[in-house]
This record gives sequence, C-alpha cells and structure tokens, in this order.
Amino acid sequence: MTMSNKTGARSSRRPRKEQAALQSSAEPAGNDFTDPGFGSLLRTIEADIIPRLLLAHQHGIPASAHDTASRAPAIGTADVERLTRLAQTSDFAAVWKEVDGQRASGVPLEAVFLDLLAPVARRLGKLWEQDLLDFTGVTIALMRLQQVMRELAPAFSAQIARRPRVIPLRILVTTVPGEQHRFGVLMVAEFFRRAGWEVISDPVNSDQALRALLAETHFDLLGLSLGSHTGLDALSWTIQASRDATLNRELGIMVGGPAFVGNPEYMTRVGADLTASDARSAVTHAENFIKNLESRQMTPLWPGDINPATLRPH
Repeated sequence: MTMSNKTGARSSRRPRKEQAALQSSAEPAGNDFTDPGFGSLLRTIEADIIPRLLLAHQHGIPASAHDTASRAPAIGTADVERLTRLAQTSDFAAVWKEVDGQRASGVPLEAVFLDLLAPVARRLGKLWEQDLLDFTGVTIALMRLQQVMRELAPAFSAQIARRPRVIPLRILVTTVPGEQHRFGVLMVAEFFRRAGWEVISDPVNSDQALRALLAETHFDLLGLSLGSHTGLDALSWTIQASRDATLNRELGIMVGGPAFVGNPEYMTRVGADLTASDARSAVTHAENFIKNLESRQMTPLWPGDINPATLRPH
C-alpha cells in the first residue's frame, strides 16, 4: 500500500451474493470520461500517482511454475518506456496489444503487474513531477493502466495454486478515510484475491463507515494506506477506533504508504501490527501474522475452558 502523494454486526457473515456484489462494485468499468468515476479518478491522481505496494502471492506455487518464470522473457527498460508512451494516447487497443504481446511471448502475469505496470506508473509520476506531462496526460495514462488491470484480473485471480481454506481469510483493504488513491488499492486487492483471500476493497469515506463495516463483518486483516506522514496522528485514532469496533478481536492491522517507507517504526506509533516496504515482503508479513495468530489460538486449554478467539462466525 505504498503510495506517492504529490500534494499532500452482526455475528454472522454476509451472504455470498452480497459479498460478491461488494467486491464487484469497487470501480466502474469503461472509459467514459463523463462517468462519475472519472471525477473520482481525478481526485485519485491528486492523492496518488505511483502505486508502489503491489501485494504479490509467493506461497503455494509449484516449483515448476517458478522454474518457468525464471526462463520467461524479461521485461526491460525499453518495454516500460514504450508502454509509457502508448498509455498517454487515447488508443487503448494499442496499449492492450503491447501488454498482450508480452504475455504471448511468455511473460508471466505476475511479471506484467510487477515489472511492467508498476514501473510505468512510477515513470508517469516522474514525468509529472518534472513537468514533462500535464495533469490530463497522467490521468489518461493511469486510466489505461487501470483498464489493463481490469482485463487481466480474471486470469490473474484464476492462478490460485494453493489448497483453499475451509474458511478463506478475509481482508478489508482501503485508503485511510479522506484519501482517494484508489488505483493502488485496487491493485493490492487483485493480489490478495489471487492469493486466495476474500477481499472487500470498496471506498470507505469516513471513520464512522469504517467502524460500522468492521462491526458487522468478520475480517482477518485490515489494510490501510496513508498518503502522507502528516496524517499519522489521525491514522492512530482510526486504528484505535477500528479495534474498539471490530467484530473480530484478533483483527490484524497492516499499514503502508509514503510515511512508512524508510520509517517502519511509525507502525508502532500508530498502533498497527505490521507494515512492509515492498510488495513481496508485504504478503509474506501478512500471512505470517495470520499463521502466528492461529498458532497462539491453538494453545492447549485447561479442561472445560473455551478460547473464544478460536470461534469464528460463519
């Protein structure tokens, strides 16, 4: 959930159909610039140009898959520069042809996300910071990347290689209330889905709305992205309020954003459980946190004792 900011309950689960509706409503589809979602995207550009936290699934992939990835064609600087130029045009077909060509040549989907889309987004951010690309150009280009992500999402999520849990882990991943960097959050959500998690990534516009959601739905992890270190005190309050409201008293809270890059000690300051400086370590930390929590919950009890932490609503 590392982002760049230039300017600054019930005890039962929701029905599966309702969960699916929540997940599918995260972002509007299509490229109609008159769509209300376009205005949201404009705010997104202001709050977050470079999505740097891309949670990559590392576990449960057979060794043969890793071997295949190691032999796959590498994405180079020229590929990144070419897609950067194409993304600035209004021709999504050309953008898609470039990305699809990488896949056809044998580049794995994970590499497309981590080695192509992410560097292009960083490159766009640098162009904007250097005044080599205006606001409209950055907006159009990031919309193209978001369209690519939507097109690849079904195939990406279908690559789950682990044996599914009887009760899948569930995460709420969102920005800190008041921030709008949706592009990065949606990317994070795709990586969690690919790892087999149930993901809710709808925008949460206020602390009150966040508390209400945590109070009515069981989440194993809450991921919060902060756009600037100036919001650390507010984030600390949000985290404490979330812990007070949550249905799951063992809720893990993960934080990320520019404020935590190079300053992981801020995690303790805001009262979170974990943070990460990059994509691969983020998913490892998150799943290790859950594994350690489950190990503690399985500690033998005295006869007749009941550990309520082991009882998860269905």
